[in-house]
Amino acid sequence: MYEISKYTESNTMGGATLLDLIANEKHNIRKVVVASSMSVYGEGAYSCNNCGKVYPKIRSLEQFKKNDWEMKCPNCNIDVMPIP
Repeated sequence: MYEISKYTESNTMGGATLLDLIANEKHNIRKVVVASSMSVYGEGAYSCNNCGKVYPKIRSLEQFKKNDWEMKCPNCNIDVMPIP
């Protein structure tokens, strides 16, 4: 069902081939938008009612085991809201 090696190779080599062509061939491309993930750049900013703008850490294993999916303030541990 899963072909992890095939998918990884397709994504990695496809991306590398595209960037190679952009770097080494004549074209009209001026910008490339590259998707990323929170695992790379973090959760982002959140608003805490007590502390203002905060940047929470990743959820702990203990929090997951309690089925608590909310982000917490790193200072006072209350639920926070994402800042768009």
